[in-house]
Amino acid sequence: MTNMDAVKNDVLVAAWNASDDRKVRSLIRQSLGSCEVDFRGCKMKILPGISEFQL
Repeated sequence: MTNMDAVKNDVLVAAWNASDDRKVRSLIRQSLGSCEVDFRGCKMKILPGISEFQL
């Protein structure tokens, strides 16, 4: 993920936290970019548009 993608995701996460509207949250979720996560030695690529997640 590039720095600009990280900034974009940070802005979208802030908007997600500020909204209770399901339609707005759905649009935000579709806009989030993928990211790689290392959890206990298991590397995963998270795709928020299709993965289940909770912020």
